[in-house]
Amino acid sequence: MEDFVKQRLQDARISATSLIFTIFGDTISVHSGSVWLSSVIDAMQKFGVNERLVRTSVYRLVKDGLLESEKIGRCSYYRFSDEGKRHSAIAAERIYAGIANDSAHEWTLAITQQVRDATKLKELKRGLDWLGFSQLKPSVYGHPSGDLPALEELVAQYQLTDMVVLFSAHPSNINSQNNLKQLVYNKWSLDEVTQHYREFCETYRSIMKKVEKKKLPGKDAFLLRTMLIHEYRRVLLRDPQLPEEMLPVKWEGFTAHQICKSIYLDIAPEAEQYVRENFENAQGKLPAPSRVYHKRFGGQAS
Repeated sequence: MEDFVKQRLQDARISATSLIFTIFGDTISVHSGSVWLSSVIDAMQKFGVNERLVRTSVYRLVKDGLLESEKIGRCSYYRFSDEGKRHSAIAAERIYAGIANDSAHEWTLAITQQVRDATKLKELKRGLDWLGFSQLKPSVYGHPSGDLPALEELVAQYQLTDMVVLFSAHPSNINSQNNLKQLVYNKWSLDEVTQHYREFCETYRSIMKKVEKKKLPGKDAFLLRTMLIHEYRRVLLRDPQLPEEMLPVKWEGFTAHQICKSIYLDIAPEAEQYVRENFENAQGKLPAPSRVYHKRFGGQAS
């Protein structure tokens, strides 16, 4: 499995920085939230990433405001910053939840024209991307059947409630509905998203069959789980998760979700055992995962 993940790291051009973010989101966040840097270094070495690059990548995540550190004695411990928690939570809601098939009769829109703070605007745009919104016009973002409560929470977190205009709208007639469908194809590049899903399915379908037949050692299960979630997240965050009526026939996203879910649940026990034995925080070995972990993929992770 080490050979497989190292090859995927190279073939998919995955950066060490983004992979470390995945480890924090998929693993560390549900095991107390904090981890000794040496544990991250040891884990990343299994992916073929050397210590120097790990340290550089962690520093970059801190500089970007996604991680924060605490030094106790001679040891450094890292956890998500508030900003990192927000982005990880948005991704987790999409990765581990079921597939939404809401109707596209009502759109959610956000107008950001009044936001003058460049830093906050950049962070807000990143959050909108992760929620699946697309820029329709300068300062105007939209999504058919977008999650309005999640959008309201995102805006409030950046203290932009008095600056961002949020509202819902619906097409006035069937012609407008059809025109909106064409707009969706143009703005969300569904052909490109489909191809990414197809590649994911081709890569992991054979892996799914292997893990169904034979249990993996703990280390291999952890490596596979991390790479699986990382690659699924990369595709998923390109997917606006449109209502089913706006999707092509036999949408590859449904198949990708089932493959990811099947592999994740099959290897979860072995991966968790490896995590508990090989990662540490300031109190020692990491504690058992939180309730959030056990709700993943319909509450079947264990």
